[in-house]
Amino acid sequence: MKSLSRIRNEIQKKDIAIVCKLVERSKFLINDEFYRKRNHPEFEQNSVLFSYIQRVYRPIIEMICPPGNERAEWEYLSGIDFRLVRAIMNRTELGFDVAHYKDPRGIPVYAPDVEEKKLKSFEEMVMEEDVDPSRIREAMQFIMKMTKRIQDIAMREMKTFPQSADPVSTYRTGVRRFQEILVRYADEEIKKLEGKYSIKKRKKGNIYLVEIHKI
Repeated sequence: MKSLSRIRNEIQKKDIAIVCKLVERSKFLINDEFYRKRNHPEFEQNSVLFSYIQRVYRPIIEMICPPGNERAEWEYLSGIDFRLVRAIMNRTELGFDVAHYKDPRGIPVYAPDVEEKKLKSFEEMVMEEDVDPSRIREAMQFIMKMTKRIQDIAMREMKTFPQSADPVSTYRTGVRRFQEILVRYADEEIKKLEGKYSIKKRKKGNIYLVEIHKI
């Protein structure tokens, strides 16, 4: 059985910067929910459990926004400029009002290194990344759609997530459950393209890949 630290190291080695940003955006809302229950006896346990779920997101979101060469296939499928999506996430932290994510003492509930980052304007980001400004709205809509879906799934699953004493078992159970949900979502999106494209679906380890070709 793999140790939790080994699982963590394997995940962190992957090229998933865009996934990490989605994870952080979801972390804000979920952590804020925990802060409202901070006096509850199980708060500490929930905080630990959240750290496991945070790791669960990363391989899961790869199924709908995979890294490397597969990203080009998904970009072709969705019509989204992923270079722009990545740029917005890396450069602007999505431009959200972080004031909403503070505990009653006014302390941000997200990581200190995020707080210290300076947000850049879209104009600066576009100039640095050399992307088409007209596609910003499209990319932002994609980001918001994916982030909202992650948050909905996370908040629903948190209510039924197993409170196992074995962190590795808890992690694996979460991965399996999230995979099942998002694979179904991927299937729904793929069905919309039937008749227009030649579609091949395959799994590579825990990652769900889709090959899209024009007929």
